[in-house]
Amino acid sequence: MIPAFFGMAEALEIQESLSALGYDPGDHDGILGPRTLGAAVELAHSQGWFVSADKLAGGDVSPEFVADLLHLRAQLPELVASARGIDRVGAWVWGNDLAGGAAAALDRAVRIGLSDVDLFVTPDGRGKWKTRAPASALVDLAFAYRDQDIAVHGTFWAYSSPDYLRHLRDYINRLMAYGAIDSVTLDTEHALSRAYRRDPGCVDDIADALRGVPVPVSVTGYGFATRADKALIAALRARGLAVRGLPQAYSVTYITRGGVRINMPPAYQPKTAQRNAARSWPPSDLMGLACYKQPDDPLDWIAGAFEAAQDMGATQVRYWDLANMRGAVAEVMIGLCAGAALRRKGVSS
Repeated sequence: MIPAFFGMAEALEIQESLSALGYDPGDHDGILGPRTLGAAVELAHSQGWFVSADKLAGGDVSPEFVADLLHLRAQLPELVASARGIDRVGAWVWGNDLAGGAAAALDRAVRIGLSDVDLFVTPDGRGKWKTRAPASALVDLAFAYRDQDIAVHGTFWAYSSPDYLRHLRDYINRLMAYGAIDSVTLDTEHALSRAYRRDPGCVDDIADALRGVPVPVSVTGYGFATRADKALIAALRARGLAVRGLPQAYSVTYITRGGVRINMPPAYQPKTAQRNAARSWPPSDLMGLACYKQPDDPLDWIAGAFEAAQDMGATQVRYWDLANMRGAVAEVMIGLCAGAALRRKGVSS
């Protein structure tokens, strides 16, 4: 039986959408029969949308689910084609109250179809961004994502102060004890370069704090690898850790003085990020590309970033951040995540 909010034309659109995504809905007859419902459920499961065929047939699935399918059909030609080499799409989850908005963030991640999340925490509550969460709360949060087949990465600032590093290792040990995270990401940004200029040995302090960590480590910073980034990667590898680069590509931040904007930065330019990364990151070191900042045109921006990552040979893209992945950004990401999910399943898109 067709749910009340489906007309025959809408049902036909759904069937065409499923076929475009590589699923078999049966005949395109505008009737949501068992084969069409089964194909819709398979698509939903591939993106972490756990829904039964009975619920779909009974009309318990929201109209938004149908809108997502229709949008996927419209976006596929340009989006999936431009990101044919990407098979994992993730996002950072962060904020002063990381655990407080956990339910909404998880729901958004599942709805969009993300394969990965980076939970960003400052263990001792210090630093530019005070993203605090007890280790026990982060363990619960990590397993909530993992229950939806979303890989979880713990992201931490790459500070080198002894007190911070003690907190960091203790925090990571707690996460490791529960098997809560799949990898560790070190965000170098400004702080490491400044510290490295004062004391090149700071990278050894950070690497020593991570010695013996049994999961892969990624280093994320600017689109180009700074001397400090390269030295940190070398120090981590010298201690037997598996390390890859996840460079960030972003627009220049607006600068204001006295409430007046004094600069006009260029729009996000993925090709510039690509050139910077290609010059400074050896292909063997490059895991993916992190998208940072959001301009007015998310379609060109995100699709361009995926194309840049693909041209660099990267297979992952991480977006900053999940809390801002709404509206047009979320719609674009849903299309890209669908293509990535198909590639992970070995289905050509």
